[in-house]
Amino acid sequence: GNFTYNSAWSAGQVEELMMDYRGYLEDRKREGLTRMHTMLGSGSGLRTDLLQGKHILLATDGLNNGFSLDIAKEFLKPVKYKELVIITPIASPEAVDKMHVIGDKIYCLSVIDNYLSTEHYYEHHDIPAREDVVKVTEEIMEQWR
Repeated sequence: GNFTYNSAWSAGQVEELMMDYRGYLEDRKREGLTRMHTMLGSGSGLRTDLLQGKHILLATDGLNNGFSLDIAKEFLKPVKYKELVIITPIASPEAVDKMHVIGDKIYCLSVIDNYLSTEHYYEHHDIPAREDVVKVTEEIMEQWR
């Protein structure tokens, strides 16, 4: 019943967006919940119970802002992990600030002031299907037991 937004926004900005886009946000929220329930019912969601008590490495090809980190933080809220390590080759200063707040350790090779988009910094940006990533990740986590 909630949504995640960029924590760099002020309370006034969030309230204004909520007023202007309430109907749109409610529709997107309903669609998201339907997708989420479908994924959970099909068993294709990442199981948080397999993360309990582990060192978590959160790796990405680039961070433009802290939004994806806010989403990861929400996902990991119920998980009692030992340590969260955030790894990225490139990030904006805003994202690095968020990494310091959320992560126990961070590794960032380059901080880019005028970050355009992650795709801009790569010649090839082939992204595997979500289902494939979840499957491989869960297979690895199953071996940890």
